[in-house]
Amino acid sequence: METLKKFNPNRPDFAPYGLTCEKWLPIPASRLDRHNEIELLYFPEGGSTILVNNNLLQVPGHRLIVFWALLPHKTISFVSDKEYFTCTIPLYMFLSWAMDKHFQEMLLQGEVLAAPDASNRRMDELQLNQWWAEMGDSPSESLQAVVADEMRVRLKRLALNCEILNQQNSNELMAKRGKGIYTEESDKLTRIAYFIATHFNRAIKAKDIGEAVGLHPDYANTLCRKAFGCTLHECVLRERVNHVERMLITTDLPITEISARCGFSTIARFNATFLKQKGCTPSEYRKQFGSRGVSAARVH
Repeated sequence: METLKKFNPNRPDFAPYGLTCEKWLPIPASRLDRHNEIELLYFPEGGSTILVNNNLLQVPGHRLIVFWALLPHKTISFVSDKEYFTCTIPLYMFLSWAMDKHFQEMLLQGEVLAAPDASNRRMDELQLNQWWAEMGDSPSESLQAVVADEMRVRLKRLALNCEILNQQNSNELMAKRGKGIYTEESDKLTRIAYFIATHFNRAIKAKDIGEAVGLHPDYANTLCRKAFGCTLHECVLRERVNHVERMLITTDLPITEISARCGFSTIARFNATFLKQKGCTPSEYRKQFGSRGVSAARVH
């Protein structure tokens, strides 16, 4: 049986996961992740707060969630300490399934879709546990094909009746704190992550973040280090570079314009930060990844 997973912050950007069904430990991700696969999430207990394409979402438990994982995303906090399911489906495989056109378009346009209620809870949990058991120990191609076919059928059923999670009002989600949805610490982390995700393209300092979320900057820095392994300043720089990567790949904008849009005050600082984080210049990065065909799909 495969061991429980946790996010590896050193994994190469856009590295594929392939066809998978895994159980993950409820540990906040230290940075945004992107990979060109359809991702399914399922939380057997509670739920999670996640960022997907700059949207802060409260993900419910007992309901299947699906989104296009090329969009920048990461888990922020969890309601329960119970492991959860993550499945990935290569995009080329998903597109070959001839899904409902509207359902497919919503995913490729950046929507996060969910089962409307928990009525399929028992069936989903039985099937996810079976997929996890079968995919965890070098499954044969024949078994992988069976699992893929079962995933296809489940998504076809979901396409018949689903809701769009990212139509929820983020302010309403933030207003729910103190009502048992968040723990005190996870609420503070959520506010920090949300502020950085929505203000990364501005000139912000630790003091600004602390004031915005009602915390002393030193305490906010301590929480950030504890959860994400970096300072608030480093977290802002990571967020900026994550958005730079996406724009380098999915747009033809000049690099100087991308730098300005993502909050860098000078091109020299932009180049130095990008080189430090990615080990290459923005121009080299665009040459290496910009021809992968990502821009052919529509992204919000």
